Amino acid sequence: MAQTNPFYEVEIDENTTLKLPTRYGESKKIGNGAQGMVFGAVDNATQTGVAIKKLTRPFATVLAAKRAYREFVVMNLANHKNDLKPHNILVDQFCNLKITDFGLARETADSLMMTPYVVTRYYRAPEVVLPTGMYDEKVDVWSIGCIFVEMITHRILFKGENYLDQWTKITDIVGSPDEGFIQRIPQEMPYIVTFVRQQPKKKQIPWEKIVRDSDFPPSKDARLNSASARDLISKMLILNPDNRQSVEEAIRHPYVNLWFDAKEVISEPMGNYDTSVEERELSIEEWKKLIFDTVKHYESTHDVFGRNPIQNHVNGNA
Repeated sequence: MAQTNPFYEVEIDENTTLKLPTRYGESKKIGNGAQGMVFGAVDNATQTGVAIKKLTRPFATVLAAKRAYREFVVMNLANHKNDLKPHNILVDQFCNLKITDFGLARETADSLMMTPYVVTRYYRAPEVVLPTGMYDEKVDVWSIGCIFVEMITHRILFKGENYLDQWTKITDIVGSPDEGFIQRIPQEMPYIVTFVRQQPKKKQIPWEKIVRDSDFPPSKDARLNSASARDLISKMLILNPDNRQSVEEAIRHPYVNLWFDAKEVISEPMGNYDTSVEERELSIEEWKKLIFDTVKHYESTHDVFGRNPIQNHVNGNA
């Protein structure tokens, strides 16, 4: 007896065809990104909405293949119901948030040397804007602060045209860097130190002039006031990351602490990402095989085609 084809094809344009499991209903393109396209669809097994990402030329280069592998593995290690830039934050009608795009995610240490091109320019922290390669997890605090201001004001806060203009946009608002920031710049990059020191001295613009009381909608909760929001922003958008608020401090701030749930924040990870894989010099064909084997292993432990809707609903596999 012939088996039913578990896939169907959707023609996006004359150059692009999307092949989907029949588990997912009619799809609709909802966004574009540097790494691919995102489609919205309905999961017929759980009757919930899902976002489906089609990578653009994932095997064009070794780096692209590595990112494709990393994103798949890291997404499966995210053990949180809310499984950074505004386009990577999805919101449903109940204001539930989903964070997407883990192709550039990293396991962090106290201080890391990494590529500076990891975040859309407008949301890059100052220590990433200048090509020092030195940063840690506090870059995310800066990005979240930028997104927070944008949500309130409906305007991009630091809209630079290139990395030098981005630095200028940042310092125009938060002021010139202190000596502590300059000391963070590696000694082997004296040209960056020279550039920073040669810039005109600037004072910080009061946040009251940027995030105005009129930007806030009325709230029944007295804790959700403009002064408290500005206090949080002022602690997140500090140029020197040594003085910037940490994630742990930010989530306990009065403006967001009313939503704090220790069971959500302090949760056990499903596993650790094996960074040794990325240290190996693999060819594109070897990355293809590694991704294929990883996907097949996932299929062996998950009902990816939705043949068991009850179990899917219980486990939340979508």
